[in-house]
Amino acid sequence: MKSLNEGLDVVFSNKTILNGGVFILCLGPIYKRQSGDIQPGINLHVFGLVLRLPFIHYRFEWPDYVQGLLLCAVCLGIIPVLQEYLGMPF
Repeated sequence: MKSLNEGLDVVFSNKTILNGGVFILCLGPIYKRQSGDIQPGINLHVFGLVLRLPFIHYRFEWPDYVQGLLLCAVCLGIIPVLQEYLGMPF
């Protein structure tokens, strides 16, 4: 059996250890569920809400990233319009 220093790749959850210490993070969740169970998350006990964090409770998805960028750009882009035409301070 090879040791990590001899080039054996070891897969642990969603991380791959290469040559004894370099981590490559796959964009999947850390907590995985069994088939048929509910998705993992932090129960907030407020109206039955569950907080799910990316990379921890669910997989990173490119459409979610692009949607977040667009939402941020729209919100920041409307600030000059609000300042100029409605006189709202920022």
